[in-house]
Amino acid sequence: MTGQPLWLDEQAFADLKLPVAEGQIETDVAIIGAGITGLSAACHLKARLPDVDVVVLERERVASGASGRSSGALTDIPGLRWGYEFAQFGEAETRRAAAFQASGVETALRLIEEGEIDCDLGSPGYLMLGREREVPLLRQELEAMERLGKEGRLLTREELKTVLKQDYYEAAVWAPSRWLNPGRYALGLARLAQQRGARIFEQSAVKGVRRGRPMRLRLAGGADIQANTVVLATNGYTPKLGYLRLRIFPLHTCAVATEPLSRKELDSVGWSGRQVLFEAAQTGHTLYLTPDDRLVCRGTIRYQFNDGVAPFDLTDVEALLAAAIQERFPQLRPIRISHSWSGVLGMTRSFQPAIGRLQGHGDILHGVGYSGHGIALASLAGRLIAELFAGDQSEEQTYALEHAVPPLMPPEPLRWLAINALTRWQRRHGQ
Repeated sequence: MTGQPLWLDEQAFADLKLPVAEGQIETDVAIIGAGITGLSAACHLKARLPDVDVVVLERERVASGASGRSSGALTDIPGLRWGYEFAQFGEAETRRAAAFQASGVETALRLIEEGEIDCDLGSPGYLMLGREREVPLLRQELEAMERLGKEGRLLTREELKTVLKQDYYEAAVWAPSRWLNPGRYALGLARLAQQRGARIFEQSAVKGVRRGRPMRLRLAGGADIQANTVVLATNGYTPKLGYLRLRIFPLHTCAVATEPLSRKELDSVGWSGRQVLFEAAQTGHTLYLTPDDRLVCRGTIRYQFNDGVAPFDLTDVEALLAAAIQERFPQLRPIRISHSWSGVLGMTRSFQPAIGRLQGHGDILHGVGYSGHGIALASLAGRLIAELFAGDQSEEQTYALEHAVPPLMPPEPLRWLAINALTRWQRRHGQ
């Protein structure tokens, strides 16, 4: 068993050789973070303004943060899903949120095409699954989708059994969606950014940013970077750099992958459509099959005191998630786990991303806080950062700037108490 994410346990990442930043480097734009946001920003900046010098600085390796630990789902589901968004914000605002999310999907697809990125892109659709107590939520979800003209249908218990052989769920909502390998997608973005002229440095952790013109970035290894513009593509790690504190907070999610399932095991669960499975409960699990027939289960949310981002022992998590798979698909016991990992999500109270320009800090742009919608929204954030740098405008940028400053979270220790109390209550009540 390995603590490395499944998506990064590939020879392509072992073969990737990128330099460490050394000495003094001058650049027009310094991007902190080589995940999807930072790499998308580099791709869009160099496509829009080829003469602008762009440097990307990664503390570890490309996609080593949330980007390489994602579930890979590429959907147009906004915020906290259709039913919640519609009930809370009404039809007009839900349409705007959905259009913004859909623009993220389109941006990702365009980058895949432009970079000829082989990332196992497919269109399996998704099933939002619920037990008996969640059936009203599923009906609310479908009703909102129908009001908004979104494709979807309700599967009863008997209909669901023809799609998925199990007795755990009572009903589901099916809708179209895509899926991709997030590690390969990020790796493809890195190659595209390099082809367009961006410089990417790994093992080059930024320890601080000093205001001025130019701004100066101090790196752990002693390198000194001077840049006219800095881009924060650091998602849940942003508060540790001293920015957007009390507005962005990190949540840890965990996942396990099984050994490849045999033909007999695959037949025992049905699932021939290979849909991504989302559970209707807010603290529910996400399950999906990989192209090489592993079953991945993601769940278990944790918050560390004072925006902690340090890795933690996964032993208990492995057992919990293996038990979750077995509870849903007892025909697969014993569960054989090959990989386990955790990832840091960047969250906001509003579940809206924070994309914009910081005020009073020099020219610092940011794209963070995707609240679980990272593949689509991080891809779009990179495009919007390039627009902001170039002085261009778009409908998506207008929408993003309305939410650029997320609402405040309480300080510690109230934040730790509130988040952990909420997650415990949701687990206890199946939400």
